[in-house]
Amino acid sequence: MHKKIIIGSTIIVIGILLYFAYNFYAVKYYKFASLQDFMPYYEAAASQFVTVGFIVSISYLLCTNIIIIKTKQLVWLWLPLVFALIYFAIVGYHIEHIHTLNKTIEDTKGNFSLGYLFGIIGAVLTVFAIIINYLLLKIYLTVQKNKSVS
Repeated sequence: MHKKIIIGSTIIVIGILLYFAYNFYAVKYYKFASLQDFMPYYEAAASQFVTVGFIVSISYLLCTNIIIIKTKQLVWLWLPLVFALIYFAIVGYHIEHIHTLNKTIEDTKGNFSLGYLFGIIGAVLTVFAIIINYLLLKIYLTVQKNKSVS
């Protein structure tokens, strides 16, 4: 039963993010008079993707914690970790692409983007959060196991 819930929730999460990713990339094919008219829509679509992706990542981690507590199998923590790493890679690409387009519009030289750095820092923070979550769940499951034995 738990595996069906996990598979179903994973499919729903992937569907939601694919919808917002599609909106982000669909904006590229709208007809705009200039690149300056295009940028607000492009940045809004990227912002929606980032916001929804972050909310979905946190809720996905919470749902995974509930499933881990029910099944007592810590291996399920790999799902939100992989999901978050892919999410931060996509966000880093979005930031870098928006910066490149802004440089094209403003024709400025010497500016640099921290898009990929943001993606790497987000991924590292996610790994630390998952490790802390793993340790807390391991302690909780050990205490529950000791209570049931006593």
